[in-house]
Amino acid sequence: MSPTLLKSEEIAAILRAHGFISHQDELLLLPDDGRGGRRGLVKSGIWFRVDSDLQALAAAARGFHQACPVIAANPLFYFDEGGWQWFGCEHENSFDELREDQLTHAVLVLESALMATDQPSTPAAAEAEIDSFLTELCQSPDFSLLDVELLLRYVGNELKARLVGSHPTTRWAHGNLTTQAIRMDASGQVRLMEPEYAKRTHFFAEDWLRLGRSGGHPSALRAYSWLRQILIHRKSLRPNLARALALLDSAGNAIRTSVLAQVAGGMGAPQEPLARGRAQLFVSPSEMFTEDLAVTVEFSRGAWECLTFVLPLPGGTWNLRLDPASEPGLIEIRRISVHHDLDGARFSSDQPGRILTASGTCSTLKNDALLLLSYGDDPQVRLPRITTESMGELTVEVWMRWRSAEIALQEYGPVLELSGTSVL
Repeated sequence: MSPTLLKSEEIAAILRAHGFISHQDELLLLPDDGRGGRRGLVKSGIWFRVDSDLQALAAAARGFHQACPVIAANPLFYFDEGGWQWFGCEHENSFDELREDQLTHAVLVLESALMATDQPSTPAAAEAEIDSFLTELCQSPDFSLLDVELLLRYVGNELKARLVGSHPTTRWAHGNLTTQAIRMDASGQVRLMEPEYAKRTHFFAEDWLRLGRSGGHPSALRAYSWLRQILIHRKSLRPNLARALALLDSAGNAIRTSVLAQVAGGMGAPQEPLARGRAQLFVSPSEMFTEDLAVTVEFSRGAWECLTFVLPLPGGTWNLRLDPASEPGLIEIRRISVHHDLDGARFSSDQPGRILTASGTCSTLKNDALLLLSYGDDPQVRLPRITTESMGELTVEVWMRWRSAEIALQEYGPVLELSGTSVL
């Protein structure tokens, strides 16, 4: 039986007892990332994670910092207490989204530091890394026998043929490089956070693919990246497997068709439906969304409903994120509007040129504007940043309907190979 999830005050008390924070330090819990446990920040400069098994994270963080001390966050502690494992590292106190010029600077710093770890390797070692990766991937009980056969035979051979060169090298890589993982202080010091997947690898170019920097990545590398995403977020298995196979299956026939035919049976065991659905709106002045600035609204399943989120906010610039459900299913959104009681209308999805971004455990269907398939418990829709001039109430109205994943498969089964685009 797993221990009870800790509250913020309990976490703070244990960190204080070990001497890592003081009574004046402010602790900020981050939203659950779907992997259990708790994670958060201490304003004095600590990123921490509390979970049942953090041995791999601690080992990766130590190895990464030893190899790349200029850019890797310095591990501060790793211990067991209260049925949990605790890990913490230094954190740059910068929560703002990086500007393009800052991101360009960060990429140059990161690339230089990582390139310094280059070592020559052999084709046999590169192929062995692919074999090891696919063997680990196939440990998931959610893969069918056909999945495993395709991964170990077809996918393995395709990745080796397309990704392994005659003179390969290895390099340290972060393993899950996104803008959220990059922190920069006022002096321009760059640090990489959350190094759980950091390691020496032959396929280090995937870091830049994940970050969206430099084009021209081969389709096989993109396929490899979709498969690695399954290890990071297990609930993304079905759509990401389909994406990878679509990229590798140049003939575009039997392999892709056979896998997509399994989607109906591959979304996990049926679960007892909740009495009502739940949607949340998060508001933040930075890229860090927490429960402190969030509103939860319940809704009836299967029916169109207008969900209204009301939140008092001071003047400033705000990022908005809508989590339209907390479970797998089909999400249809007709309209989203944002209104401030003093400043008036701030945004409407009816406006031309509006930009919404789907992320988390959901993907768009048929390139339809607001039609989402959630394959996990954390679908997200990012709204454009808004600016309010003064203190007042922000009202966000979402006209939407949630229906079961079974209905999604019945209505949209032919298009569930999902193009991989996330912009609505």
